[in-house]
Amino acid sequence: DKISNFGSEAASGAGAAEVGIAGSVAINIVDNSSVAKVTSGATVNVIADRMDENDKNDGNVSLSAENNSESIVKAVPHEGTIAEGSKVGIGASFALNMGVNHAIAEIEDTAKLSGANNVNLDASGSHSLTTEAKAGSKGGISVTPVVALTIADNQAKAKIGSGDALDITGNLTVKADNTGS
Repeated sequence: DKISNFGSEAASGAGAAEVGIAGSVAINIVDNSSVAKVTSGATVNVIADRMDENDKNDGNVSLSAENNSESIVKAVPHEGTIAEGSKVGIGASFALNMGVNHAIAEIEDTAKLSGANNVNLDASGSHSLTTEAKAGSKGGISVTPVVALTIADNQAKAKIGSGDALDITGNLTVKADNTGS
C-alpha cells in the first residue's frame, strides 16, 4: 500500500499605493504507471518440479500491478493577502493538476503461457487529485480571475490478449480495481 505523492504550491501577494497586482500559478503534470506483463510474442513454460526440497514451486503464476497516488495543487494568496491598490487591484490564480495513473496486469496478444497451475492477473489503483485556486483584489477597479483545473486519466486494466489458448491446470483469475477522488 505505497502511495506516490505529487504536488505543487504557489502563493502570491502584492499591494501598492495606486496599483496592486498579484498572481500565482501552480502546475502539476504526472504520468505514473505500474505494469506487470508477459509481452507479445513471449513464450513462458512453467516447470513446477525443478526446485530443491527447501523450496516450493506449485506452478502458480501471478502478475500484479499496484499504483496508488495523491496529487495536491494549490495556487493561493500568501497568508490570505489580496492584491490591493487605490485605483486598480488585480489578483489572479491558476492551478492545473493533471494525473495519468495506470496499473496494468496483462498477458499480451500472441504471448504463450503453458504448464502453469493457477494464473492470477491483478491490477489495482487508488488515486486522489486535489486542486485549489484562490485569489482576491481590492481597488477602484478590481479584477480577480481564478481557474482551478483537474484532468484525470486513472485506469486499472487486467487483460489476457488474443492468440493461443492458455495451457493451465488450475484456476484463472483476472481482476482490475480502480478508485479515484
